[in-house]
Amino acid sequence: AQTLEIFSKNISMPYVVKKSWVDNFIRFNHVLETKSLRTRIVAIGCVPSNQPDGRSLSIGESTRQHEFVFGCQQDAHGVISYDATACIDPLGNEMKVGESRRLSNGTVVLHCTISNGVVKKVIEKASGCFFNDTLYGEDETWIEPIQPSLEDQVFMFRETNRPKLGRRQAVIVEPKLRGRLMQCFRPHYNFFESQLIGCVVGKFGIRIDEYAQIEPGIYVKCVERESGGVGVKVVDRDDLSCRMGNATVPEGYVWVDTLRGAEFTCSSGNIVKKSCVLGSERIPLGKEVRLKNECVFVCHPGTNMYMCDKVIHKSEVIDEDLEQKIDKSKIRWGSFGAKRTFNEILQ
Repeated sequence: AQTLEIFSKNISMPYVVKKSWVDNFIRFNHVLETKSLRTRIVAIGCVPSNQPDGRSLSIGESTRQHEFVFGCQQDAHGVISYDATACIDPLGNEMKVGESRRLSNGTVVLHCTISNGVVKKVIEKASGCFFNDTLYGEDETWIEPIQPSLEDQVFMFRETNRPKLGRRQAVIVEPKLRGRLMQCFRPHYNFFESQLIGCVVGKFGIRIDEYAQIEPGIYVKCVERESGGVGVKVVDRDDLSCRMGNATVPEGYVWVDTLRGAEFTCSSGNIVKKSCVLGSERIPLGKEVRLKNECVFVCHPGTNMYMCDKVIHKSEVIDEDLEQKIDKSKIRWGSFGAKRTFNEILQ
């Protein structure tokens, strides 16, 4: 056989290459050890072209090919392999396994994954709302900044009485509206929509028709304009009070209604149920607890619920047609974690 090369990396074991070939991207040499005269087959590297005369890669080297990064690697047992180790996105950037890229204005997501030991690129259509190079999923919120121009300045103002002149004047407060509060909405599992839900005032996000105290003693309300946008206006603290029967309670007031077995608070002019009260125990909204009479008590945002498998003694039916008297069109069902005011539930 013709001698191709003589290697002397190991001085004590020089050898002569008798034959060289490429199989499955790995270059093999059939060598003869000149000292012991033994022959053996040695894998020495990788060949990306899989051709005998192709360029060889040493162990640890890598190359780009077919939209992937391929590496010539050797495991702990000395076995050499030539496999994809990373992906390349359409812009030519390397993607490690587990990374993803958003393409086509965020409407397509490219994933670099590994499946059954093989690196693959997976493309899927993105679902959600796209804004400013970011894709938002269902119910996620974000801020769309507002850049006030000279033609459309956004100010908050309120009217006050001038003591001496006895007339009202508009007092302009520092502009605070710096953005629109948006939410990704998907009605009835249909297409995703970007929905305007409130105002961004200073560092506060305020939903439409709700209030916030942006500075000590200054309360603002987010309102929806007829043109479809949003604005803010300053309101008096008295406007945030709640009416409970014949009494009026201020903003932030908390009380326990023993007849209803619930704790309420006055929040932005609305009566909001905070928790349920059973004796000395306060139960969070949505939680179920078992009672001594083996009934299950459910703290619902609307009406407290008792569920019993056994007959409750001394029970008496007072109305057999209660269901027919309920106007089902006015019933609003919501999850236990839904943020709804007590006024909304009672409507």
